Amino acid sequence: MFNKIIVSVVILSYFFTSSFLLFAGTRSMTIIKVKGPAIIGNKGTEDGVQKGDTFNIYSPIDRDKLLGKARVFLVRDSLSGLKIIQKSNLPLQEGYLLVNEDDDAESLLRELENTDSYAATPNNLNTQNQEDYYYLGMEYALRDYSGGGALIGGCFSGFCFGLIGWGIGYAIAANQSVNVPHRHVSKLTTEQRMQFTEGYSQQINKKRKSKFNTGAAVGMLALVTVLVAVNSSNSN
Repeated sequence: MFNKIIVSVVILSYFFTSSFLLFAGTRSMTIIKVKGPAIIGNKGTEDGVQKGDTFNIYSPIDRDKLLGKARVFLVRDSLSGLKIIQKSNLPLQEGYLLVNEDDDAESLLRELENTDSYAATPNNLNTQNQEDYYYLGMEYALRDYSGGGALIGGCFSGFCFGLIGWGIGYAIAANQSVNVPHRHVSKLTTEQRMQFTEGYSQQINKKRKSKFNTGAAVGMLALVTVLVAVNSSNSN
């Protein structure tokens, strides 16, 4: 009887963690209106969309061909306002897909750094528009924070303590404070510093939670593998 319970728990845990790994780091929504460089998506803060998120654009017919990229500038409970920052020659239409991937922000940052118009350096932050400081904070956070510690912590929690460890560890990771390096904000005004700090903190918190969840899922899969091996050994 005990062995049957163990097997049932293992199967459910495997299904849960496999599903999480399949969809972790990816969010999607549908374009419901297009007007010039502006598009409206059908999801908002209730679905985890945040100001500054970057989405890849795909046709629902051919999801392997990237049609462009768009960034969230305005977000409401169930709607998002995005601006196209890169597109192909094909016209965008209502019903096209917007897909957010964790690694996309880092690749976009590298593209920005390779352009002549990129000006996000400590020496010229004061030349930027006020709206830019939030995004500059996010970009610097991507440079400064890799999330390796959260990934390792997630693996440890998932493997050693299972779902309970995952939940407790996530709560701790989500509530950790973020310290902005003084060198990033030393030349900014109070308002600029507030904008920069908000973007910096939100980006690090977002990446920390994502990395922890990925690590915890991997740890859970490892735990499931060990339990299956032990159960098989005892059955024999």
